[in-house]
Amino acid sequence: GKRRRGLAGARGVEAGAEEGRGLLIRDVASERVLEGGVPILLVRGAIENPTGRRRAVPAIRAALKGETGAELHRWTIAAPAAALDAGQSTPFEGRLARPPGGATSLSLRFAAAAPG
Repeated sequence: GKRRRGLAGARGVEAGAEEGRGLLIRDVASERVLEGGVPILLVRGAIENPTGRRRAVPAIRAALKGETGAELHRWTIAAPAAALDAGQSTPFEGRLARPPGGATSLSLRFAAAAPG
């Protein structure tokens, strides 16, 4: 994809819909805050089910990447709901304490569905 700068707004976000079986990750924003002197990266967004049937909601895999596209850190954001009915959406929020310096983009995709 094109090079995008910063973590603000939805820039630098690629959401993979494969594992989410039709679910979409939308309205992603990230923000750096300080809590008790500790830097925290907050990631917020929504998971939407545009399909016509109820879907299980997988966890979200988040990755921070540097200028060269190299992955600096990966973590998992817990699924905000077990399932979403057709047409529903639900907000999610992830937090990463002490994010690595040099991160220029954020990648979010659904974790692979658990077998069975």
